[in-house]
Amino acid sequence: MSQRVTAIYENGVLRPLVPLNLPEHARVELNVEAASSAPAASAQAVRDALRSAGASVSPLPLSNAATQPLSDEEQAALARRFAGERPLGDTISDDRDGREF
Repeated sequence: MSQRVTAIYENGVLRPLVPLNLPEHARVELNVEAASSAPAASAQAVRDALRSAGASVSPLPLSNAATQPLSDEEQAALARRFAGERPLGDTISDDRDGREF
């Protein structure tokens, strides 16, 4: 298996920036290359690239209602809704009613 990852060298140790799909104490061979000194892409450039590749969608605009605090009754209703034995992901899927995000 081969993986290409970016790591940071700190205090004599290479620290990968992403989790590696390796078992603990696995032996690996490294081919170390210095990363480009070009500035990292801005967060907006990354979002734009993901959107153009179809890997992301634009976030929905927040309405004023979404930014207002919930009443005590609304909080209690949400607590009851999400307190069940059912996985949260199933509840979210049902709530979407077939909508794609």
